[in-house]
Amino acid sequence: MAEYLIYGKRTERIYDVYSKTWTEPDTTFRALNANGERVTKLKDAFSFATREDAQDFIDNRRPKPGVIFEIRKAR
Repeated sequence: MAEYLIYGKRTERIYDVYSKTWTEPDTTFRALNANGERVTKLKDAFSFATREDAQDFIDNRRPKPGVIFEIRKAR
């Protein structure tokens, strides 16, 4: 059975209200965990059984402006 992962990337600067600093745009896509945070290891990423499940997950979240997603098949 295939697994799908959601990858994300920031394309605009985002202001972090907690640390009061600006986060610069990302240069590459990274896999996301269940909280929508970028992870460096694929074992920490949140996987979905079908592409439709992954798309539903994205549709039910409200991403910040300047954030884009991709759904990719896990290797």
